[in-house]
Amino acid sequence: MYTVDFFRNFTQFQDIEEMDLHQFILFFDREIVNRRYTYINSQGKIKSIKIEFRRDNFPHLIGLQYWNNLPTKQATKQYDFLLSGKWDFEYLKKADKKSFEEFKKRFELLPFFYQMFYEWKCEIKLTQKESNRGFKSRGVDMVFRKDNSDTSYLLELRQTGPDKFTYKPVSISDHILNSSSMQAKYLPLRITDVLIEEI
Repeated sequence: MYTVDFFRNFTQFQDIEEMDLHQFILFFDREIVNRRYTYINSQGKIKSIKIEFRRDNFPHLIGLQYWNNLPTKQATKQYDFLLSGKWDFEYLKKADKKSFEEFKKRFELLPFFYQMFYEWKCEIKLTQKESNRGFKSRGVDMVFRKDNSDTSYLLELRQTGPDKFTYKPVSISDHILNSSSMQAKYLPLRITDVLIEEI
């Protein structure tokens, strides 16, 4: 069973398939999802930023909407299969090996979710979408980037609801550090605390 201490001190898996996906989903369901994370900002006019993370966000993050040969495309049902342990790395690879290889790198950010959401051990940026064609076309409003990574792993977030600074996670992507895909204008943020509540 994965614990808070395990992921709080996590550095890396040599191969992401070493991670027990079922045990990770159990941890994720227990500690990460169905929560609102309110980040307190001390720089500029924006006082706080909220991220609402729900169960049905997860399948989209890892790209399951692109998989072939899965019995369902519905995110809530996909999450239930992951939570039950019926879908693990072996099952996903067998269902669609091409998609598994294409989206495998998305899984590499997952073990850092606890550090990112609870301890904000990451870079957090609000984007000016007009300054990056890719951000504009994908509707990226905000990005989390894991610190000290050879690759820039991003958790992309998008505005949701009437509150301008409330977001939901929509995708994980990986980029070469300082690549043109990451060149954009960002609003300054200095996060000093995070408030967490169940939703």
